[in-house]
Amino acid sequence: MQKIAMIIDDETQILSALKRELVCEGWQVVAFSNPTMALQFAQSNLVPLVIADYSMPEMTGVEFFRHLDEIQPVTYKIMLSGCMDRNDVVDAVSRGGVHVFLEKPWDAARLTAEMKAGLDHFKLLMRMEFALNREVMPAEQFRQWYEGVLTRFRAAASE
Repeated sequence: MQKIAMIIDDETQILSALKRELVCEGWQVVAFSNPTMALQFAQSNLVPLVIADYSMPEMTGVEFFRHLDEIQPVTYKIMLSGCMDRNDVVDAVSRGGVHVFLEKPWDAARLTAEMKAGLDHFKLLMRMEFALNREVMPAEQFRQWYEGVLTRFRAAASE
């Protein structure tokens, strides 16, 4: 499976630095400074892992992840924040479904490890969804579902 990540941050310097680091680690990266545009992308592209800033002008990272969860519930979510407190972490995990909360500036080794774990987590959930759907869906419905997943993943990989 390709290592595909989407990153969202309103600070273009952070976005560029993060993208550069991830590309050097072998990730294919789709970057957005606008969370609404990122959600539009997620409507038609399957993204295994998403990194979003906690504080953005248009919507918070928590709000972004809540919307993303409606579109792609198995996506692994990492939140970055320059000013983190305990309440922010609790809010991000409980309301946003965030798996990992990291402070800016991030530790590159920890981010790499979390992203590897996130991709493994995504693959496991997709295998489980595949097995469940194969079991409960009629053959034609399963084929259509599976083709849809492949189409969305290929679309993300071609960006």
